[in-house]
Formats: sequence, structure tokens, C-alpha cells
Amino acid sequence: MLFTGDVVSENVALTTEAQNCAVLDTACTKSVSGIEWFETFVESLPEEEVARIKFVPSKCTFKFGAGPKLNSLGQYSIPATVVGKDVTIITDVVDADVPLVLSK
Repeated sequence: MLFTGDVVSENVALTTEAQNCAVLDTACTKSVSGIEWFETFVESLPEEEVARIKFVPSKCTFKFGAGPKLNSLGQYSIPATVVGKDVTIITDVVDADVPLVLSK
């Protein structure tokens, strides 16, 4: 699937379809998610997994397509399961309506 982020309705559809899932982006240098995706994901976790989430400040900026640069609200280590294996994903969070974009 090719997603450019230029059409708002496509962005909303992608964010909805990717709820509690990640979108793989091999061109992305760092993993990033929108605040809404992040909050929904955290709400879906059991309390013991929420307790494992770690936060560190981040000064990273992100740009999606022709949109503006977005400053990170912070970097979070979140528990996840990938192909049946428990992992920790490190992601910055931005004030944008984007799903978890998982970098290589």
C-alpha cells in the first residue's frame, strides 16, 4: 500500500484501520505515533503492562509529506507482541492523527 498523507480522508482511514497495530515504514528513521493512537493503545493494555511503560523527554522533530514539522511530546517504551513474541517498542509521540509508524 502506498500512503502519501496528502489526502485527509486517507489519513483518517489509515489511523482507524491501524488502531493498536503498527504501519511498517522502511523509509522512516525513527518510530513515531500520534497522541490519539498512543492513548488508545495504552487504554487497551492491562494494568501490569501500563506499569512497564517508560517515558523520556525527546527533542526529535517529524515531518509527514508536505505537512509541517512536528515536535515530539516525548519518547515512550511500550510493551507489544509481534508475531507472538513479547517486545518493547520505542516510539516518539507527536500531536498528529497518525498510527504507530514503525521504522526499520
